[in-house]
Amino acid sequence: MTMRTLSRTLVSAFIPFLLLAVVATGQPLTVAMSQDASGASILMTSDGSIVYRNLDDSPGETQFPGSFSDEWVPLLVDTDDLSEPLIPSRFGTILRSGMTQSTYLGWPLYIHSLGSMPEPSGAWAPITQEPLLPLVDAWMHTELRDVASGETYRISDFYGRPVLVESFAVWCSICLRQQREMHRFIEMYGDHVVHVSLDTDPNEDELAVQLHLQKHGFSWYYSVAPINMTTALIDAFGLTVVNAPRAPVLLVSPSGTARLLPGGVKTAEELMAYIEAGSDE
Repeated sequence: MTMRTLSRTLVSAFIPFLLLAVVATGQPLTVAMSQDASGASILMTSDGSIVYRNLDDSPGETQFPGSFSDEWVPLLVDTDDLSEPLIPSRFGTILRSGMTQSTYLGWPLYIHSLGSMPEPSGAWAPITQEPLLPLVDAWMHTELRDVASGETYRISDFYGRPVLVESFAVWCSICLRQQREMHRFIEMYGDHVVHVSLDTDPNEDELAVQLHLQKHGFSWYYSVAPINMTTALIDAFGLTVVNAPRAPVLLVSPSGTARLLPGGVKTAEELMAYIEAGSDE
């Protein structure tokens, strides 16, 4: 063996241990969608490691034992350095054995110490983009515009996280009481739950909603629902969903199922109880 060959061998052997050390310290890594040898679009780290999910896991929860092993390492993603077509809102985190682990569409993320699995395994699958999206109601895929930031988004972008969707009108004082409870919810429990307030009054526009935000100081997603989305919501949940004085709130579970919560103002504590019970209870 020549010295050059020996050097390459030692470097190749050292890289997995260096990668393990970086991930074990909790340092986030940059990821991007890339093409593998077959041309399939998969998620990879900047050093070329394939990002995997464990098929025994479920959105928001891991069944894979231990904090990390000699082969599989929980991954922390640098969501401040994402490029298209990746959407930051599709990434989240869970806490496991004292470590923060990133999720994509709810699925916990891992990398292999060798960069990719040496042999195919039925328990592990590379992270792809669209095939992981759930089959959810069409209204969740409607493009919305946040009136404060101008950011466009869809409810389905938040798959893997619970979402509270409020249907409201600016003139509705009961809606304002509900929004104050949502504000209190964020103060009490943090922002791991996504909040979206949809103005479903066809006589109101973005300017009216912007003035509402400026007056009351709320800071979550606020949008005017397109008419096709309002129609789809009525088809799915009945006219109650656009009856503003009933303070309608939808709970969308991490798996993408949704239900209309009971009418009336729901306190922050009641909202959390509904979330903990799940969307199908």
